[in-house]
Amino acid sequence: MIGIANFRDLGGIATRDGRRVRQRRLLRGSSLTKAEPTDLIELRERYDLVNVIDLRTAEEAEAHTDLIPEGVSYRFVPVREKLESFIPGDMQSMPLSTQAKMAIAAQRGLLDVDAILRKSYVGFLLSEIGRQGYSTMFDILLDTPNGSTFFHCSAGKDRTGLAAVLILHALNVGPEEIQKDYLATNDDPSVVQRVKRARKAIAEAGITDRKAIDQVIMSMEVNTGWLKVALEAVSQQYGDLDNYLEKALGLTPERRRKLQDMYLEPCA
Repeated sequence: MIGIANFRDLGGIATRDGRRVRQRRLLRGSSLTKAEPTDLIELRERYDLVNVIDLRTAEEAEAHTDLIPEGVSYRFVPVREKLESFIPGDMQSMPLSTQAKMAIAAQRGLLDVDAILRKSYVGFLLSEIGRQGYSTMFDILLDTPNGSTFFHCSAGKDRTGLAAVLILHALNVGPEEIQKDYLATNDDPSVVQRVKRARKAIAEAGITDRKAIDQVIMSMEVNTGWLKVALEAVSQQYGDLDNYLEKALGLTPERRRKLQDMYLEPCA
């Protein structure tokens, strides 16, 4: 079983017209920086991995290089030039865990995770680099007739979550199923364990402020409020998500039909 954090195959998700996403074609998850050799073998042999799409910033990709299976194409496709930090600069050097520093920043009123992620989500979709990145992602998918594509960011939840939203909507998956996949991140074992470790680190630092702790935990999960804000911003600028796919990302009706033919099982 793949040990990559927040990993899942979008295969099997039902569309509005009764079809299903093909198995072992669209994979999502966190970065491959810590992938085990067995993970890489399974990606290549079980999932017939062809492409890895890295949605991270250049800084992230250089600091935490993906481990790429032999023969697999690595595609660097950033959707943001730089991420906003959850920790103020003057607190970076504090001899505490990242989680404890975030909690202290929240206590001091210097951290609002909800505001940061709302702004970031809109930027991922509407900034020039975001539009170009997600457009390139669709180009790669349309140029991959066989095998699977693994798309990821750092934790596999926000930039990757939006990528999955765009892909599934383009494949005619309904909003309930799209949201179900998006929220599956919060129940992923890797995320659950990460939250537990964060709570422990914060407790060991002697921090008990519940609101501050909640801010830290919020940063590790996904929230439909962020998705809603992003999609509302898209609708305000493009009318709806369909127009955004076509006008901003170049996914014309013809290209969208081709994508569906490639990545959906035919109706029974």
